[in-house]
Amino acid sequence: MRCVFVETTKSQQALLDEAINLTMGNKLDEAGLLIDKILHKNQPGAIIAGCSEIPLAASKSKLAKSMNMIDCNQVLAMTLVDKYYKSLKKELKSKK
Repeated sequence: MRCVFVETTKSQQALLDEAINLTMGNKLDEAGLLIDKILHKNQPGAIIAGCSEIPLAASKSKLAKSMNMIDCNQVLAMTLVDKYYKSLKKELKSKK
């Protein structure tokens, strides 16, 4: 599988910024429509949702639901849980 990173254009970034602002205002349906608009133009095979609002907006996007997405919120949560349990395991071993 070939992986290519494509930077957003200025117009795409403006739409992303607007989607982020809508998400912060709890207008997820509108934000999802903007995400659909961006994805329809590009039709990427996958998405790196690198800020915390994009995965929330993407949850309301019809196109995003059918694509592979790296969700920064999920990555952060999984990393925190993993670190916590590793730390707990280490602490329990040291008490034995």
